[in-house]
Amino acid sequence: MTLRFPSRITQPLVLSSTGSAALTFEAWEEPVVTGTAAIGPRLYYTYSVSVGSPGFSWIDATDGTALNLSDDGAATVVLPFAFSFYGISSTVIRVGNNGGILFGTTGGDVPFGNAPLTATSAPDFFIAPFWDDIDSDFGNVYFKTVGTAPNRRFVVEWHNRPHYNFGSGGVTFQVILYEGTNAIKFQYQDVFFGSSAYDRGASATVGIRGGSTSQVVQYSFNQPVLTDTLAICFRLAGAPPCDAGDIPWLSAVPMQGVVPAASALSVNVGFDSRFVSPGVYTGFLQLHTNAPQAQPFIRYPVTMTVLEPYRSYVPLVRRP
Repeated sequence: MTLRFPSRITQPLVLSSTGSAALTFEAWEEPVVTGTAAIGPRLYYTYSVSVGSPGFSWIDATDGTALNLSDDGAATVVLPFAFSFYGISSTVIRVGNNGGILFGTTGGDVPFGNAPLTATSAPDFFIAPFWDDIDSDFGNVYFKTVGTAPNRRFVVEWHNRPHYNFGSGGVTFQVILYEGTNAIKFQYQDVFFGSSAYDRGASATVGIRGGSTSQVVQYSFNQPVLTDTLAICFRLAGAPPCDAGDIPWLSAVPMQGVVPAASALSVNVGFDSRFVSPGVYTGFLQLHTNAPQAQPFIRYPVTMTVLEPYRSYVPLVRRP
């Protein structure tokens, strides 16, 4: 789809039920993958990154359960649903004050000294949104569950936590575990301690690790690349993205519905250039249906080419 900035175009996607049964559908927006790491034959995680809405959608967990973790402390938390991570299913996690989660265990701590996730010193089955030497002088760590089964989300939030070596300001970030899809989302509300040595993840490790040094998806290590309103979605290849609306320039209306038997329905696919810069944008529209031949879903590639806006000019008027 080609359009000129700033404008919006809608194209119909016609869904038909040619049989004797109704067709149920749900549309998902899928960003282009920006990183992968192999964890076995035909089994690997990918991650996608977005800044701002709709990919970033903060869930306040400060009204949930406070863990009151001490410096370098950790606590065991029971999940409300079974979650699968690198092929291991469990209902327990170990939340560490130092910006990480140990999966499938009731013991151990997240060490204060971060390292690359490929290092032997890094923990196995480790979820690390902001692995750093985080203190407990102020702020707290909270958890809560939102939504209803089978689409619940479990949230762990490190709220206004200071750095051990610099106690002026605190960072706020969270991990979301998704029931059913087993996706993991990191979200960052405030990544500034108040010192360039530690701000924006300059002394932190960000990523996930399975049961060995080869099962790693590392986003960053000691790099100031985190920003406020950043969201990172980790998911197994072929699985739905973290949220249905992960591409700011793409939309689908309705996003879910039912096509009656022997009937058709149009989904309006919108391309919006008003909030992006001129350039080429790519992604996918996933269509999940109950049609046996379309399992688990059909992926439609989408491309939007945004042209420069028309230049305005004032005509030259010659005087007589």
